[in-house]
Amino acid sequence: MSDALTDIRRDEELASLVREIRKKERDFMAGPAAEKARELFGLWKEYYHMPRGYWGAPNRTKALERLAFYHDWTPEKGLGPLPAYHRPNDVLLVQFGAGFIANISNFEELLAGEIRRVFGGRTDHTKYLVRVTVEPLEEVTCKNCPLFDVYCGGLYCGSKVPEELRERIEAAEGARKLVGNCS
Repeated sequence: MSDALTDIRRDEELASLVREIRKKERDFMAGPAAEKARELFGLWKEYYHMPRGYWGAPNRTKALERLAFYHDWTPEKGLGPLPAYHRPNDVLLVQFGAGFIANISNFEELLAGEIRRVFGGRTDHTKYLVRVTVEPLEEVTCKNCPLFDVYCGGLYCGSKVPEELRERIEAAEGARKLVGNCS
């Protein structure tokens, strides 16, 4: 058991590592190389073993999937699951619950960022009239869902494709031997 300040520090360390991983994965996507894959393997292993914080915890299922991908990476593997996780900045995955958007904070972040970019400067205590256009791109299924985690496969996922989910889980479980035990 830890105190709140320790847990908050862990959250900050986890967020910092996630930012570093995102940056390195975008670099990898721009120019895949075995050296970059080895570095990302090490970062994902570090992420996997990080303790939970006050608000968050590592997504170990996603970490296992990435470890399996980066372990002994070769150019024939291509970009694997990365395009699903690193979409263009103006593309947002919208996850619906029972009649509500479950990941509304992602939409708020995207919208606020665009307002700051277009209008410039601060947004505190200001109001803007904007138009939001929805352009249908695709329905996300298990094979390209960035929300892959231990809860996937539950009864309430209307986008579930059992065979795609089984393939991702098997790939992730195959990497468990690469990280050892973790509580």
